[in-house]
Amino acid sequence: MAEEIIEIRTLAHAVTENGKPFIKVKGGKYSKFGVKAWPDNLPEALLGYESWEIGKEYQPITGIKHAVVQDGKKVTKFLP
Repeated sequence: MAEEIIEIRTLAHAVTENGKPFIKVKGGKYSKFGVKAWPDNLPEALLGYESWEIGKEYQPITGIKHAVVQDGKKVTKFLP
C-alpha cells in the first residue's frame, strides 16, 4: 500500500450514487477530482460536515492542513 501526504486545498461534502456521505478532499495531484474521506476516518473537527452544503468547496479547517492518501484512492487520516 502506497501512502502519500498532500496539502489540502479544499474540502466538500459529497454523496455517492447510493446515498452514502463522504468528504471529497482536493489538493496536490488530486486538486482536480479529489479523493474520498469516509466518515469513519474523520477527526472530531470535521464531524458535523453533513450540515455543509453538498458540492460546495470549503477551505481547510484550522488545525487540519494535510491528508494521508492511500493508493491514490482514499484518505486514511488527517494531519496538522
